[in-house]
Amino acid sequence: MGSVLPELTRALIAGRGLTADEVALAAEGLFFKDAADPDTRKAFLRAWADKGETATELAAFARSLPKAVEIPGLPEAAPLLDCCGTGGGGLPLFNVSTAMVFVLAALGVPVVKHGNRGVTKPSGSSDVIEALGLGALRSLSPGRVAESLARLGFAYLHAPTYHPAFATLATIRQELAAEGRRTIFNLLGPLVNPARPGCRLVGVFREEFVPLYAETLRLVGCPRYAVVRGCVGGVPIGEASPTRENTLVTSEGFAPGKIDDYFFQFEASGAEALKPFLVADAKESAALIEALLSPAKSKEMGLARSLIAVNAGLALALTGKAKTAREGQNLARQAIDGGAALERLKTAREFCAGG
Repeated sequence: MGSVLPELTRALIAGRGLTADEVALAAEGLFFKDAADPDTRKAFLRAWADKGETATELAAFARSLPKAVEIPGLPEAAPLLDCCGTGGGGLPLFNVSTAMVFVLAALGVPVVKHGNRGVTKPSGSSDVIEALGLGALRSLSPGRVAESLARLGFAYLHAPTYHPAFATLATIRQELAAEGRRTIFNLLGPLVNPARPGCRLVGVFREEFVPLYAETLRLVGCPRYAVVRGCVGGVPIGEASPTRENTLVTSEGFAPGKIDDYFFQFEASGAEALKPFLVADAKESAALIEALLSPAKSKEMGLARSLIAVNAGLALALTGKAKTAREGQNLARQAIDGGAALERLKTAREFCAGG
């Protein structure tokens, strides 16, 4: 099996796409420890990213991965939502999608968020969950996911717990990230949520990834999705933006209305406007999130507050809790201003403490 990846690497360098059968062989060559040495794996991942993954390749790779750990007891009728970014953009923005989980849960949206520690940014969702005092959620066993969902309105799925095979590539991914390189794994996370949520809001960091990812979600059979790439002052953020700089593709039949109806006006350029919300580590991100959820402080945090509102609003429209994204944005701000979102964070801490 060790000879398969070099052959496929040569095909990718030549610009040829991989068939579904070749993708399955590549998955074997990547995940089984004795299949290929680290340098061979890295060369393959570099070549695939340089060629550019297709939707067909992404979908085939998601199907070819080692089977995830099963989660018992999930409610079949609930329209479960995952909200996340693909990562790989390099901008150390605070954890927007994790912050909005508390807003959405307070508004009755059952969220099953799939995430990991940061590879290409200083604070991944697993890092900030721990920094928020919710480390027990990160280490929650699959058997308690349904309990977390029932008591908190959300559950957190730490990817390594459910995809133990990924550990074989952790060092390789870190080394490639140190080179400033993304890999297919930066696009994979939202596709392999073991809860298989029927609604997915995905933020991507390149405009060309929006139709690519939307087509991939269609191919893997996700019933309802929205894929968005936003910018602030021309700076890509990998989330929906309140500054009317968005590219959006949704599943057929879902018409959220304009996600840019709420426009936060600010004078600074993109990089300057974002600077207060860039974080050095998970501790800084957690402090920002708690402030954003606090009614007394949130209104002073213009752009960051608007980021939460516009993304939560789109998620609320996606799940049918709001008729339009604009209505969802208003609901999100009400959940923050009325204290319901912050209360959800406090309840989660009590749950983690055994309460």
